[in-house]
Amino acid sequence: MDKYAIIVAAGSGSRMNAKLPKQFMPLAKLPMLFHTIHSFTKITHHILLVLQEKDFQYWHKICNDYKVKIPVTLVPGGNTRHESVKNAVQNLPDDCMVAIHDGARPLVTPTLIAQLFLLAEQKGNAVPVVPLKDSIRKLSKEGNTSENRNQYVAVQTPQCFKTTELKQAFQSAKHNDYTDEASLYDDLNKAVFLNEGSHTNIKVTNPEDMVIAEVLFMALNKAQQKG
Repeated sequence: MDKYAIIVAAGSGSRMNAKLPKQFMPLAKLPMLFHTIHSFTKITHHILLVLQEKDFQYWHKICNDYKVKIPVTLVPGGNTRHESVKNAVQNLPDDCMVAIHDGARPLVTPTLIAQLFLLAEQKGNAVPVVPLKDSIRKLSKEGNTSENRNQYVAVQTPQCFKTTELKQAFQSAKHNDYTDEASLYDDLNKAVFLNEGSHTNIKVTNPEDMVIAEVLFMALNKAQQKG
């Protein structure tokens, strides 16, 4: 089956406290999005990049400035992540596979992407997760209580799906505030199939995440060179 990728990068990145949206901030001397997309080009050249329409011109500018030719189709983002992904999904053909990925996860590896596509082709979808490392507590109006962390996992992207089923799910969506596609499937009582993710596949949300991403990028790059 043909493989497509949707890179979601239409957020404002307000928690970074920076002038630039986080997806354009430099990581190892290149805009973060370049690293994210590069990993997907190892698997597919059918890549849809979701940006706010006002950022289209800036995207073309940085590609020109860095003399980087990245084969992507630009898609305008919506008011929520769900709406942004829906805009891209509507551009996909039926009977293929798609990986939906956060643009702010620049350390995703082609190996993980390939594993998820394989499981999704077999099961219909595949969602990467990692075990929790910290103890967790549940907050409520009455206070807070400890929870068994072994009963929970942290959910990552890319999340992979067969497009025919995914399109049907978006048509049946009950609201526009789903934080990911696995949540949409949950709400529609569809089975979600989990695959081991990677603790290095971090999402850059806060300034300290960028520092961690820089360190991880250098370490992973060094390991690949040795390897």
